[in-house]
Amino acid sequence: MTRLPPAALIAITTFGLTAGALAMGAVSVDALRSGKNTVYANETTETIRMQSLVNKLATRFSLKEGDVQAVFDEDRTERRQEMQLRMETILNDRLDAAVSIGKITKEQKSLILAKHDELQKQRETDRESWQSKTPEERRTAMLELRTELEAWAKENNIDAAYIMGEGRGMMDRGDGMGWGGRHGGMGEAPLSN
Repeated sequence: MTRLPPAALIAITTFGLTAGALAMGAVSVDALRSGKNTVYANETTETIRMQSLVNKLATRFSLKEGDVQAVFDEDRTERRQEMQLRMETILNDRLDAAVSIGKITKEQKSLILAKHDELQKQRETDRESWQSKTPEERRTAMLELRTELEAWAKENNIDAAYIMGEGRGMMDRGDGMGWGGRHGGMGEAPLSN
């Protein structure tokens, strides 16, 4: 493994954090102009920007571009895994609370967790094809999925909010569409009534 000089590590870390923040905040101008609450990241543009940053760092610090890219990829993977673990913990805690107050049964909790895992795997499988879709195609696909999930929830006698959230959940991005709520995880499921 190539040992990077401390100055290069600091620069890569700083640029990586900055680039990550920029990538998280990137929005399409069309979405902003539309006045909608939802904005879509232009992932192709961000990929190009990230590659440009990797190239600049490699050139400036006389590093192999592949080594710099590997650092960025490793960091992205670690952040995704940490976020996934946090979201799974939150989901489990919320479902445990719902079971403890009698809103759902243990069997329903198991069904919800299984559906959550299925959706997670589907997102990972569809990640690349999803990026090539237009916002309208994404909206149509999400409406279809929402309909399927509502039918699944009804079939299993589960409030759909446990899968889609209640204004902030796994399927809500502010306009009733989306995978991740405000931060990529399950929203509040209804615990009262």
